[in-house]
Amino acid sequence: MFGAGPVGLFAAKSAWFMGAGRVLVIDQYDYRLEFAQRFAQCETLNFRSIRDPVWYLKRLTDWLGWDAAIDAVGCEARGSAMQRGFGIRPAKVFGGSAVALHWAIDAVRKGGVLSIVGAYGPIFNAVKIGDAMNKGLTLRMNQASVKRNLKRCSSTCRRGTSVRRTSSRIASRSRKWARRTTSSPASSTAASSRC
Repeated sequence: MFGAGPVGLFAAKSAWFMGAGRVLVIDQYDYRLEFAQRFAQCETLNFRSIRDPVWYLKRLTDWLGWDAAIDAVGCEARGSAMQRGFGIRPAKVFGGSAVALHWAIDAVRKGGVLSIVGAYGPIFNAVKIGDAMNKGLTLRMNQASVKRNLKRCSSTCRRGTSVRRTSSRIASRSRKWARRTTSSPASSTAASSRC
């Protein structure tokens, strides 16, 4: 998860609901990362504390890359002085810095999924779309479409239910459903691994 703002926090919490085995939130502000740990029960990383975020993320996965990444930063990402000058202030020639998006593309494994909910507007050649294509990534994009899971996530937060406990309960129900709806053991294994 790139970005520990409101959208990134709810996306991190929702990742547990959707069956993630591990959730890592990356940001540059410690107060946001501390809140992310409490709110979403996730690992955190301040990218200012390391030299190369992509190298660090790849190393955590034995150099394979993450199964999925969510860019919830958008065009306000901290890039070089040139990117900030042309993209954010004062020139606004293109829609901002795509640094977080580049990191996300590079940190995901081949065949992985990249979801983009950050608001972007950079010119087409400012995004590493060729790298994403060569890795066979599935790209999913929308303007922070949190409406579908907002009610369920908010009610769980109000109840104080543990996200991990809730997600394991959902996964357990999914596996039971898969066993009931398939007849052969091979199909049952395939069906439950998709859940």
